[in-house]
Amino acid sequence: GKASGAMGLVGISEGAIPFAAQDPMSVIPANVLGSMVAAGMAFSFGITNSVAHGGPVVALLGAMNFPLLALLSMAVGASVTAVTCVTLKKIRKAKQIAAIA
Repeated sequence: GKASGAMGLVGISEGAIPFAAQDPMSVIPANVLGSMVAAGMAFSFGITNSVAHGGPVVALLGAMNFPLLALLSMAVGASVTAVTCVTLKKIRKAKQIAAIA
């Protein structure tokens, strides 16, 4: 929820654990795919990070060499994660309904 979002803005990803524990078959693959997209974009852009931490706050504070591209990579990765998670949840729910019927 809101606390997880706030934690994510400063690079603390542990707020996602309850969501992953609740529906691991949807959340974990979505997180893997979204992270892969964000990391691939960041690598392609040549983004470097001068601190051992991550997240939007690090880009905004100037620890990344291309902060706008870093933020773009994070936004695209988060969007891929969200769309994938919603899609997987819908597919799993449809399968559950079909199994009941």
